[in-house]
Amino acid sequence: MEFTDKTLEKIINKKEINKKYQSYYYSYSKDLEQDGQYNYARKIDSRGERLKDCLNYWEWDKYEINKVLDLKKVNRCKNNRFCPNCRTFELSKFIYHFSNIYNEYIYDKYNPYLLTLTVPNVRGEELSETITKLYDSFNRFFKAFNQPIGRGKKGYKDRLITFAGGLRVLEITYNSEKNTFHPHLHCIVLSEEYDLELFRKQYQGEYSYKRKSYNVYSELDLHLQKIWYMCYNKIQLSKKNYDNLTEKYLVDIKELNQKGIYEVIKYTFKDSDIINSYVFRNLVIALENRRIRQGFGVLKGLKCENVEEGRIQGIEEYLLIDKKEVPHEITMEDPLILLTPVYKNYKKISRFNSDKFLNDID
Repeated sequence: MEFTDKTLEKIINKKEINKKYQSYYYSYSKDLEQDGQYNYARKIDSRGERLKDCLNYWEWDKYEINKVLDLKKVNRCKNNRFCPNCRTFELSKFIYHFSNIYNEYIYDKYNPYLLTLTVPNVRGEELSETITKLYDSFNRFFKAFNQPIGRGKKGYKDRLITFAGGLRVLEITYNSEKNTFHPHLHCIVLSEEYDLELFRKQYQGEYSYKRKSYNVYSELDLHLQKIWYMCYNKIQLSKKNYDNLTEKYLVDIKELNQKGIYEVIKYTFKDSDIINSYVFRNLVIALENRRIRQGFGVLKGLKCENVEEGRIQGIEEYLLIDKKEVPHEITMEDPLILLTPVYKNYKKISRFNSDKFLNDID
């Protein structure tokens, strides 16, 4: 791929966010020291230092005649949770990896749907425990729609749909007005073909002040809302309990195209939500040693983090003047140099598959 000026500017701007997060890490480490947690304090402070130094070394092959810079190496802190640039690089790798699976395996065998599962907002001190409960409840929910029905089986016999598997992704938003967090799951679920009438949004729900309109649900939405509420609150999945249930949590399911994959796995939280150290610290605690993306069912074991990268197309297509030109190596500590007149007219490229989707990720 080619590093456009827009892509480079985004990288440079994100480095500024690192400075803010480094200060939050430092403040957190000092509080840990005061509590006597010296080892963990050093670990937290070290994360901040690596964050500050991220992308401070770039190594390129420079083709002077062809005016091409070919990226060979760039240092990354690999804090794929909180470094905006490393998170984007890691996401680009995963999108490349998952897109291949989608095209070669999923597309021909299953119909993919976008499923969103929500729970009520919680305070910061409840966030970690709520995410654990969210994951456990999802396991019960998936079994209800996946396992065969019969004695000793956990499949819900009155289900309207079955799921073969898919990809589960955690997202957390922050409500600054109420000082609460909203953890929820976006899932790509794989299933057989069903009557589209089940997916038709036709039932008016509650009023959404955010969208300034009423929510509209399908028959399948309403069905899944009840089952999800029962799974989250550990209510036995029986027809009697289902029929008598009046409570529900918002659940939405709709058809998914390949473009929608980006929206499902794009981010766990928005950097714009991290308005102070309180929000940052609660996210650090809640996401510690936590899987953000995870395959289930037929996609169980799907590699979702630290996906391998490699070189893709050769250099020849970029060398238009003299294909036999021998490059020489240059290094730099600040990507801002790439936007100066010295390198303005050079085409900057990366031939790593991990960078294939960088231009498409905000």
